[in-house]
Amino acid sequence: MTSTYLARPEEVTRLQAAGYRAVCEAQGGRTLMSLSPAAAAQNGERAALAQALEAARREGEQLRGEVAVLRGQVAVLRQRLGIADAAGTEEVALLPGPAVLPRILQLVAAAWHVPEEMVRAPARRGPVLGRDGRANLARSAYYLLAREETACSLQQIGRALGGRDHATVAKGARAAQRRAASDLDYRARLASLRAQLRRDREQLR
Repeated sequence: MTSTYLARPEEVTRLQAAGYRAVCEAQGGRTLMSLSPAAAAQNGERAALAQALEAARREGEQLRGEVAVLRGQVAVLRQRLGIADAAGTEEVALLPGPAVLPRILQLVAAAWHVPEEMVRAPARRGPVLGRDGRANLARSAYYLLAREETACSLQQIGRALGGRDHATVAKGARAAQRRAASDLDYRARLASLRAQLRRDREQLR
């Protein structure tokens, strides 16, 4: 079955790019456009492929975060056990412990222009705007950065932010990853904060 559409003049070029073809002129300066079943199927395949690529990209970002955590944990274990790197050439940068968590809180609060007390406060549920909404974004960023940029356990991260449990920390970190996958501003702020934390580590060496 062929799909038809009455297109405004400014829509014609976009629809032609999507596989529609002009049939005839209609009243009001509009153009009757038609889309064949074959073109519709092709558009559907493109949309499905785009969705699959986006899902793969998000999964990749999540896996990179989990790998960073595991590398930090391995580095800490090596240090505790006195085990040198097997190859003797690759230096594993040790991630900091709980002492850096207040610094992460300070950075996320400043990045989203909210007091640290609001980040520590219980999360507001549902659509939240204004300072409460920014505090929620900062809190999720704290969970993610603390998980990826420290060797702390989820329990340690949660205790440092008002006694939250490990499940809350894990859920918040995943929320931050999802937000970063679709929000350019959020992703840019996270990147800036990661860079600052790494500069902090370099200064302490």
